Amino acid sequence: MRKIAKKGGAKKPLTFIVKGSAPASDGIVDVAVFEKYLTDRITIRSKGAKNLLNVTVEREAKNIKVSAPSLLSKRYVKYLTKKFLKKQQLRDYVRVVSESKDAYELRYLNFAGEEEES
Repeated sequence: MRKIAKKGGAKKPLTFIVKGSAPASDGIVDVAVFEKYLTDRITIRSKGAKNLLNVTVEREAKNIKVSAPSLLSKRYVKYLTKKFLKKQQLRDYVRVVSESKDAYELRYLNFAGEEEES
């Protein structure tokens, strides 16, 4: 038996969260600047369309919430986050770790293992 796919159903927008509580509370990462960076850089074009799709970037305390249609990938959010850290010269101290299916977390690199070896 063949399954018949439904056409025209409204798709739920994807939402990804970047949690930056540790670096933001220490004053290393400015969440407002990160929000503006993501707003300026995220570009998604649908196939055959000339206009950009709706992408919303919201700041909630020390977290950034990115909502978009189904064309946005979690990997793209991670790529832009890493690019932002590189621009701010924080890539050597802060890393981006996947926390769950739809969330990333900014964490400090662990240098304790290197100190024990030397």
